[in-house]
Amino acid sequence: MNTLSSPAATVHRNAPVNAPINAPLSSLQVQLLKLVQSDPSASYDQLSSLTQKDRTTIMRNMAKLKAAGRAQRVGAKKSGHWQVT
Repeated sequence: MNTLSSPAATVHRNAPVNAPINAPLSSLQVQLLKLVQSDPSASYDQLSSLTQKDRTTIMRNMAKLKAAGRAQRVGAKKSGHWQVT
């Protein structure tokens, strides 16, 4: 008799299916929105310097804001600007 016949446990690495769609903004995300409202041409590096956070953290949080429809980048990567919606 094989004792290993039961199915293996499944490990989920994705976000939960019933995660809130309109999750509340973090304090960093609110700060980022205020910064890009005051300086729409701010770069990730400038935002990183102003918030004292790593550039990757800024990029990840701006991506969350873009996905939530709270901010968008208008124009090219270098010459574009942020628009808070």
